[in-house]
Amino acid sequence: MTLLTDSSGNVLERYRHDAFGAPTFYDGNWNPQAGAATIYDNRFLFTGREYAATYRGIYTTPSFNFYEYRARAYNPKLGRFMSEDPKLFDAGDYNLFRYCHNDPEDLTDPMGTQDQNFTGLAPREVSRMLADQDNGNAQWAMAKWADSSNNFQGTFSQFATGQSLSMGQVGQGMRVERAIPIGGRRDPLLNGRTESNLATMADPVQKMARSLLYHARADLGLDVRVIQGTRTYAEQNALYAQGRTTPGSIVTNARGGYSFHNFGVAFDVGLFRGRSYIEGGSGYIGVGHLGESIGLEWGGRWRTFQDIPHFQYPGLTLDVVRARFEQGLSPIAGY
Repeated sequence: MTLLTDSSGNVLERYRHDAFGAPTFYDGNWNPQAGAATIYDNRFLFTGREYAATYRGIYTTPSFNFYEYRARAYNPKLGRFMSEDPKLFDAGDYNLFRYCHNDPEDLTDPMGTQDQNFTGLAPREVSRMLADQDNGNAQWAMAKWADSSNNFQGTFSQFATGQSLSMGQVGQGMRVERAIPIGGRRDPLLNGRTESNLATMADPVQKMARSLLYHARADLGLDVRVIQGTRTYAEQNALYAQGRTTPGSIVTNARGGYSFHNFGVAFDVGLFRGRSYIEGGSGYIGVGHLGESIGLEWGGRWRTFQDIPHFQYPGLTLDVVRARFEQGLSPIAGY
């Protein structure tokens, strides 16, 4: 929103915003407005969202200088949301409060729930990807309410209940914590490769893996990524052949169907410094102990074939997992 006109097209009021949306108000001739506020009760400003300080002219104190972004309130002076991302770390950002990954010139977040894991994508690619997202989801339903809110007879809470949508509260029992970027960098915690590998795993394993990656960064200051997720039987057999019938070193003693990697319950991690992979070192030991504290089984404890980068869901036996998998059941009972 840059200006407000009357029915004849005459400019009544003009608006400028800084990168994070803090508004400055002018009359139609670019003269600053008295009181630094709209005199027409126009509440739709930055990215078309309602600015509480201007709504019906009743809020004039700084405490109401925030935007209503549906799932969360957004403070343009701070450049951050006022509550945690309701999607938690599934949004791909280890900072649960910041707006658009501190890049509001290239990204938007109209619902306060937009995924922020766009590593390696140019702004135009990001825009295209967002435009191609499926409209038949909760965000689209929320947007439809936003566009028709002046006609909808009821509150957003009532609308959300009817649409089976979340109001953004953090679920009971969820642990929400805050992390500091390593070395001040703004890279997402989960890169594309990590997300792809996580997507191949059973849901409870994904959650434990995400917890491990987050706490490795928050508590140990280590950039840990998932470099190997689920493997097919064919991929496992090819890996087994390495060092035996094909070039390379032996890295596994398991044929296809005899590795927990084949059933979505195991993953391997790697430590990185920027884009450089770190092979070996005490960092892996610290991550191993951290994984155990989360409840994962760590390959560094194995005696016959120690596998320090390896983690898996605890308490499983290979024959039971394989039998469930081949029956089309979840490898983990109860999920």
